[in-house]
Amino acid sequence: MASIEIKIGEITIGGDSAISVQSMTNTDTNDVEKTVEQCKKLFDKGCKLVRITVPSIKEVSKIKQTKELLLANNYTLPIVADIHYKPELALKLAGFIDKIRINPGNYIDKKLTDEKLAYIKLEQNFLPLLKECKKHNTVLRIGSNFGSLSERILQKYGNSPLGMVESISDFINICKKNNFNNVVVSMKASDPRIMVSACRQIQNKMKSEGLIYPQHLGVTEAGNGKEARIKTTVGMATLLSEGIGDTIRVSLTENPENEVPVAEKIINYFNYKNNSQTINSNIIDLLKRDYTINKSNKYITISQFTDDFSNSNTKPDFIFTNNYNNVANNNLQYICDFEKWGNSENVFPMFSPFKYFKTNTKSAKYNFIFGEINDFSPSVITKIENDKTAIIILNTNSLNNIFELRNNYNNFIKNVKTAPIILYRKYSLLDDNFLIKSAGEIGSILVDKLCGGVWLENTKETVLNTLDTSYTIFQATKVRITKTEFISCPTCGRTKFNIEDITNQIKEKTSHFKGLKIAVMGCVVNGPGEMLDADYGYVGAGKNLVHLYKQGVLIQKNIPQENAVDELVRLINSDQK
Repeated sequence: MASIEIKIGEITIGGDSAISVQSMTNTDTNDVEKTVEQCKKLFDKGCKLVRITVPSIKEVSKIKQTKELLLANNYTLPIVADIHYKPELALKLAGFIDKIRINPGNYIDKKLTDEKLAYIKLEQNFLPLLKECKKHNTVLRIGSNFGSLSERILQKYGNSPLGMVESISDFINICKKNNFNNVVVSMKASDPRIMVSACRQIQNKMKSEGLIYPQHLGVTEAGNGKEARIKTTVGMATLLSEGIGDTIRVSLTENPENEVPVAEKIINYFNYKNNSQTINSNIIDLLKRDYTINKSNKYITISQFTDDFSNSNTKPDFIFTNNYNNVANNNLQYICDFEKWGNSENVFPMFSPFKYFKTNTKSAKYNFIFGEINDFSPSVITKIENDKTAIIILNTNSLNNIFELRNNYNNFIKNVKTAPIILYRKYSLLDDNFLIKSAGEIGSILVDKLCGGVWLENTKETVLNTLDTSYTIFQATKVRITKTEFISCPTCGRTKFNIEDITNQIKEKTSHFKGLKIAVMGCVVNGPGEMLDADYGYVGAGKNLVHLYKQGVLIQKNIPQENAVDELVRLINSDQK
């Protein structure tokens, strides 16, 4: 069942229409000239929608001027107004803006805990905007961000994907009741697992009710660089391969123009929106299984041999070598082909499924069986399942794309009940192409914890860079934490400092704190709520002022920006002693 088609200005999203890429300006909305120029650059890059923040009444006329100037320059694609805290601004914009993004929390009376009274009050607050949008054929984006739920929802559902879904259910019901279908829904979080779960749940809920609105996909506060591209791709690729998603925004703490090519690559690799088949994401029964070695809950990496591991901060758990003589007398663990194996404390054999089945000489600790799905006959699987030393390395190179990979893999693991499975995949890609393709394919399986580790190879990258990508995918899917985690919002017109520079400064000074989660937020609109699970937070509080948070609690207020990074580092250092 497809989503419905809706028109946003001159473009169509939903149904069979192409997935649309969007972004957001980071200029001051009051600076019409700069905002127009950035919009033009984004449209020229391939954006189909551009969002602009409207924080107060004075920006209403500015965004109108921006739209008029764009039209005068033959830029006719739609503009989206971003509204927070002041819902009355949406009423003023509905007459000339193509689409409005609202914060549902602004329409809820947070003091009301009675379900019936809360709904009545919500309907009273929301209906005027609905009528105005219906009058002008304006589209509404209604969404929920993790960490920004009302007290009523938190009391009933907790800060959870289900709570996110329920927080917009009343809005959807009011829209349907009033025959208003110009709706886009969004479920966003900085954790791809939460984002995937919420998007799946709202999709299933809409499907069960017989009307699927288009979904906007996004991983919020993804940060910048390699980590951001991997984290974003994990969430989006998983959903797109299941046919979920009609428009996407890659949120990077970088120049907004950088978001567009990343989004286009994600769509190019993982778009199965109009596929006649679908991937079965109903894997609740599979989640009860533990695919890790010795049920240790440790997801492992395998890497090919290199001389450089002694200088690496993060080493693989196992190193494959074709030459037994290369094995050093150290604390590392090695794998080699069975024919070259000598029984050693830190070297383990690797068999083909056929040789494993026929051979009795094995290691007492670990025996790796490397093969493609079709190599594992029922008799081989039975023998593996009865052998606590057996570890499957599943060669998936014959599977051409994420759709094929996930469907075939899901069918395979139905027959493998207990044995650990390590995914092997080989690439020959550079830079973002490698990050995005590997994060989507491997991450979409790890996000549901359906394997016990990975072995990535890339002929165009060094062994160490490829290994780092493996660990970064682990970090993004939260199966194994080996680094400091940074979440930072994409800058917008509400941000009063250079968030990209500040994020890089904080990274440089705190990247050695393995396991800590540090949030860098541009303003107080989403910052305090969406960084609740961060250990430390750096949040813009106004021009040249910063608030510092610790575990969601405000610790220091209105610190001058020039001192704020050092104050954050001092706070972290004092706690880590």
